Amino acid sequence: MAAQIKLVQAIARIPRNEARARVNAAADMLPRREVNGAPVEPKLPVTATTVADAATEIDLRTAPQPDADALIDLAAPALSEGQLPTESGKHPQDVLTINLP
Repeated sequence: MAAQIKLVQAIARIPRNEARARVNAAADMLPRREVNGAPVEPKLPVTATTVADAATEIDLRTAPQPDADALIDLAAPALSEGQLPTESGKHPQDVLTINLP
């Protein structure tokens, strides 16, 4: 389980205690398998069924990461199509300043 916690911590860039809580929550909600491959019922079967029925994905990103993805989704089409306005023959330039943790 320590390897799973380290993986979640690295991917989501969250503190170790929050990564541990997310791994434990997944163990409670998601179906699992034993070492021999036999299925194990989730600890919270009603919650697991609700999650599966809703086709909910667990998003491990921190709060700013979806915002950054949305910014990229908005800017990419305009940048790739070359339809940016020009002034005196030059394209405008945007400067984005981001504070990294």
